[in-house]
Formats: sequence, C-alpha cells, structure tokens
Amino acid sequence: RLLQNGKRKGHVAGYREIWLLQVTDQNSMPRLAVVPDVFVQDTILGAAPVAATAGAAPGKEAVPTMREHPTAVIACRVLLDLLGSRVADGVPATWLDVSLHNTPKKMAAALQEQVDGLAEPSNVIVGYGLCGNGLVGLKSREHTLIIPRTHDCVAIFLGSHQRYLQRFFANPNTYYLTKGWIDAKDEPLTDYLDYVRDYDEETADYLVEMKYRHYRKLCMVGFSQAELASCRPAAMKVADFCKERFGMEY
Repeated sequence: RLLQNGKRKGHVAGYREIWLLQVTDQNSMPRLAVVPDVFVQDTILGAAPVAATAGAAPGKEAVPTMREHPTAVIACRVLLDLLGSRVADGVPATWLDVSLHNTPKKMAAALQEQVDGLAEPSNVIVGYGLCGNGLVGLKSREHTLIIPRTHDCVAIFLGSHQRYLQRFFANPNTYYLTKGWIDAKDEPLTDYLDYVRDYDEETADYLVEMKYRHYRKLCMVGFSQAELASCRPAAMKVADFCKERFGMEY
C-alpha cells in the first residue's frame, strides 16, 4: 500500500520483500508448535511465524511432544557465552563459526549437516534468527527445531523481538556489540584490519564505508556488570574507531 501510494517513509523504506512462513505439509502439520516468543516447524520458508498447536490431524498418529525427546543445541558461536552457560550438563552442543553470516546461502547447508548428524530424534535448540534468510530451506527431518522468533541474533541478545522493535524505533541506526561478537572478532575495527591485510588501505576504506556508514550509534550489550567490565577495553577500541571514521556515538 505504501509503495502504491508512492510513500516510503521511516523503517519501511529500506525493505523490498515481505516473507510469509508456511508448513510443508498442511494436512499433517508435522512437529509444529508455538511457545512464548519461539516457533518450531518443519521447514523454514520465510520470516513470519505461523501460529499453530502441536498435534495430529484427526485419524492420524499423534506427534510426540517436545519433552519425550532428548535436547540438542546447534548455534552460532556468538551465543556460546549466553546460551552455553544455560545448557544442562550432558546436552550435546555444536557451535558454528560466525563467518557463516557472510555467506547466508551456505548457512542452511551447514545447519542441515548438523541436524542430519543427530543420532536420534531430538528437540533441537537452533541458536539463530532468520539471519539474512540463512535458515530458508532448513528441514527438521525426524527432529523438532526450536528457533527464536527473530530476524537475527540482535533481538536474542536484547531479550525478544518486541524489545528489539522498541530499541529500533527509539534508537535507529544502532550497531550492537556483545561479548560473543568481540570474542569472534566480528566488529568494525577487526573488519577494517582484516581488509587492510587482505587487500589494501584504499579498498579497506571503501569496504568499511559501505558496510557501516549508515550507523549512528554503538551500543554494548552485556548480561552482568562483570561481563561489561571485562569487555569494556575492547569495546572502547571499537568505539573510538567508529567515532573517528563514522562519527558514531557510544
């Protein structure tokens, strides 16, 4: 409607597509459940979750509930501190390299390999959001996938998609830092140094301009004062770089 009326304002101006989520088999609704701010389904086809209740169609075998299967974790390494510290002893966990975000088309294949490698039907906590459509096409097979109802992991760190939207409208164009991203060296300063190493200063200047110039603020997200204190020296180096290069506030 906005495009038809020739109006493109605010947060809708940058979007070009709207995705809807579907279940592969609409008749049997396999392993589909909704829990608070988390969705579970067979095949990820888009960004918006379908509201449904786990169960079987009349006359069909009931789908086992999530509690009847063991739990496994497959997540991005940036969630290692946040999620890893909350995983019970004995729960198998796989932490995938953050560089998968640079090639979202390879993300689903990497995740699928891990899902298919599970020895028995499991409730799989997937530590990713939609992440640039990186989860599109991921299939659960005999497992149940439990995936945060978010576009990316920023909302996970902030607590929920709703909290992310509040922050987005109150402070648009904000770049978020966390301990996970600092440890993974996935932030503007390291990007720039890597570009200089791999190319040259002129190319590095161009690439970081294209990637980060639209951000106006830098925000460090931590889960305790101790964590913030331990990350502050590294965060301040990134903040000083971003302020000098892009005029970001910290």
